[in-house]
Amino acid sequence: MLVREGDRVSKGQLLVSLDERDFLPRLDQARAEVAELDAQLRSEDTRYQSDLNALKQEQKLLQLSQDGVGRAQRMQKKKLGSDSALDQAEQDLARQALAITSRRLAIADHPARRSALEARLQRARAGLAETALDHERSQ
Repeated sequence: MLVREGDRVSKGQLLVSLDERDFLPRLDQARAEVAELDAQLRSEDTRYQSDLNALKQEQKLLQLSQDGVGRAQRMQKKKLGSDSALDQAEQDLARQALAITSRRLAIADHPARRSALEARLQRARAGLAETALDHERSQ
């Protein structure tokens, strides 16, 4: 308390000063949360680009797997290939199709993940503003 009851004060004069140490950790925490969410958004964008690039490669691998099944079927018809070779080629094809499905799901889910991060970032920024205001009001 910088003034006592009955003291004359002028407009804008500091009347009470709270200990800044009560506010600074919360302010630092709010800033760190905003920084963390900014980083997560950048990471999500990088992940999305990586998924797009990986999908192209996985589609090439799918084509190779399809070609492998075709070769194994032709070899088997000519009695030059084994059942196990065809089974293996079909398993590879199924695995690659599953990989593409998973990658497409990750790509399709990107807007929702990004929106959720943006909402959390907006909430964190509001919390930072509120904490900064509390700190400002401590004087």
